[in-house]
Amino acid sequence: MARKMFTQERVRAMAENPYTLHVSTTQITFTNVFKEEFWRGYQEGDRPRTIMYDLGYDPEVLGRNRLSGIQNVVCKQAVSAKGFHERPQRRRGEGAAEGGDTTTQAQLRQVQHRLKYLEQEVEFLKNILCQRYGQARAAAMNEAFTIFSLIHKTLADSKNELSVSMMCQTAGVSRSGYYAWLKAASARQTREAWDRADFELVLEAYNRRGYSKGAQGIYMCLIHNTPPVVMNLKKIRRLMKKYGLHCPIRRANPYRKMKNAMKTNNYAPNLLDREFESYGPRLVLLTDITYIPWGESFLYLCVIMDAYTKLVLSYALSPSLEVDFVLDAVDILIREHGVSFHAETVIHSDQGCHYTSCKFIELVEHNELRRSMSRKGNCWDNAPQESFFGHMKDLIDLTGDPSFDEVKAVIDDYMSYYNNERYQWDLAKLSPNEYFSFVTTGVYPLDLPGKPSPPAILKVPDEHGAHALERKTVSDSLIG
Repeated sequence: MARKMFTQERVRAMAENPYTLHVSTTQITFTNVFKEEFWRGYQEGDRPRTIMYDLGYDPEVLGRNRLSGIQNVVCKQAVSAKGFHERPQRRRGEGAAEGGDTTTQAQLRQVQHRLKYLEQEVEFLKNILCQRYGQARAAAMNEAFTIFSLIHKTLADSKNELSVSMMCQTAGVSRSGYYAWLKAASARQTREAWDRADFELVLEAYNRRGYSKGAQGIYMCLIHNTPPVVMNLKKIRRLMKKYGLHCPIRRANPYRKMKNAMKTNNYAPNLLDREFESYGPRLVLLTDITYIPWGESFLYLCVIMDAYTKLVLSYALSPSLEVDFVLDAVDILIREHGVSFHAETVIHSDQGCHYTSCKFIELVEHNELRRSMSRKGNCWDNAPQESFFGHMKDLIDLTGDPSFDEVKAVIDDYMSYYNNERYQWDLAKLSPNEYFSFVTTGVYPLDLPGKPSPPAILKVPDEHGAHALERKTVSDSLIG
């Protein structure tokens, strides 16, 4: 069977291929670089048709007989002593290249093609190095994905002379992997659309009420949607990383120092002993004061919190450190929640001068609340309250020069958000208000599979301060 004839259009197209040394309507010769690439692919087990396709030639245009001849010539030269530098015998009737090309002109053209090929190879290597060691590598989600994209972009360039095999070998990836990546383009687009839709849900939860959240906070916001959206924590973290969504991390305050409390005889024993969540709701109340920077001075916030449900029961903001605002917080507590307290309810504070003042002691004892105090200079004895203040200061925004009323509005908004919409993982993924209702009624408010059971109460109220009484008894026996 006679070999296929090339049309003038095919001749022009193949002449632009850098692996073509000479082409006419009846025959085509290839450069030594082509033979090296063909032999490499052949040794890797690729079929001649696949190799020719990778090198930029259409096997259907070349024909079966010509492909077989190319394979025989390349294999013969590969095992010969001279290798691919051996010049093949000229066929009868073959003369100089069309258009009057001489042997010197053909060699010059081959050198130019080789130079262009090497320049593109160097440029491709630069891009690979940038992907692996530059900032693009650090931002890449998947190295192979990035490299395949780079190879595809290089091939799309009309002036490209690099083959798929060469680029895959240089980048350290498999050619089959590249074709599998190319074939899966539609599946990637579908996954990207799904990820984007899910990320919109994550972003809405992240920005809800204007307070940023971590992965667990986003998860709890999503299950409070109507209907609930259950999304795996790993997926939330993956989407946050993929789209560059970051949650601010609390940093240690280098200027915080434990202050020495004023010496007084009005301090109370530590009845709590850090058992914040052992006695049930409304039995352990925590209170403390925090400083809020305000211009060149400070505002002072007193908060009273239920240790079991983490619910803020009352608070008072003041531009002054006078004891009155602490008394205001207690008055609000008694007025709004007094009926829910027990005879054994304890109000626990540090040994600050506000809590050892006669006015505070008189007000607390008048309302039949028992006093408990942390050890001197030990913030861990009131850890939940300290943690609450730390998170609040990270989330509220008091930039600019706000007035006292504006700061109070910000604090009021945060307290409302905290009690009703700041879901906590350790509170059965509920807000403090929801958790209090769950504990008191036993009804879990979310329509989710595998609903948790109401938490168990570990200790009875009569055990409040038992350890303090034991230490006092031992001390008295030693004195006696």
